[in-house]
Amino acid sequence: MQFIFATHNANIPVLGDSEMLVACRYVPDNEIKIEIGSIDCQNIQEKIIRIMEGGQEAFDIRKKIYKIWEDGKR
Repeated sequence: MQFIFATHNANIPVLGDSEMLVACRYVPDNEIKIEIGSIDCQNIQEKIIRIMEGGQEAFDIRKKIYKIWEDGKR
């Protein structure tokens, strides 16, 4: 199933473990630059942290979740 969201809330793509994100940037003279990547792509992560509300906090929560999962596997 596929969902498409437009949001400024970093929790949706980060904690939702999105497979594809599209970052858009307006360039003067009516041009829109896009960059596409997964949540694991460093360039996309940097854009999420810089542009979206609560970006770094969402990644910190994601790390905690993965740590809990790792501890539970032992």
